Amino acid sequence: MKKYFIIVTLMLTVLLGGCTANNENVDALLYTKGLDLVHRMDIMAENDKYIDLMFALTQVGENIREIGKGNYSKPNEVYKITIPKGLEIYDFVGSDMTGIPEEIKTEVEKRFIATISSRVNALNGSLVLAASSAITSSDSFISEGLDNNTLYIYLYEGKYSAIVSFYPGNENIVGASANFVLSDSLNQVSSDSEMLEWLKKYASLVDCEVEKVE
Repeated sequence: MKKYFIIVTLMLTVLLGGCTANNENVDALLYTKGLDLVHRMDIMAENDKYIDLMFALTQVGENIREIGKGNYSKPNEVYKITIPKGLEIYDFVGSDMTGIPEEIKTEVEKRFIATISSRVNALNGSLVLAASSAITSSDSFISEGLDNNTLYIYLYEGKYSAIVSFYPGNENIVGASANFVLSDSLNQVSSDSEMLEWLKKYASLVDCEVEKVE
């Protein structure tokens, strides 16, 4: 009975501890979830059956295979981008949002953030955009402690990087979406300040908090 009590006590400690996750636990969860989504995209990009089924004999399929040649098992660098809560969307795009109801500004902000990868890939042409869009990955999960829209940017050895967006919602539900991104300038980022400049120039994001994940 004593042994059983100790086991139950340990289980309750783990479960209750999981209900009050601190920032470090949240960061670890997002980092791991991001890598999982990147792994899913890599599987799609490497799977000939999937490519042939969806894009048989098209240049888009060849572009997807090109993405699949990369090694995404271990990123060279990872950056966490925290987007300030309540930051008006016109601060991002330099546009007047007069007439946009307050009730949907949050949705507008999320949609703007969700299009970052597409806007960057579009700079490399329609084929790159189509290929990357064909192998996106998304998920949702429960996590306490995430208050702001957050990006995790994974930099790899090859041509492609990955951007994973996390959106906190009601009842601690976090939405996540991932995209591969082709950007020579992004792969050359090596510091927080350089990432801030990249975000401002290519993602139209300003006043974000950037942190290199060690």
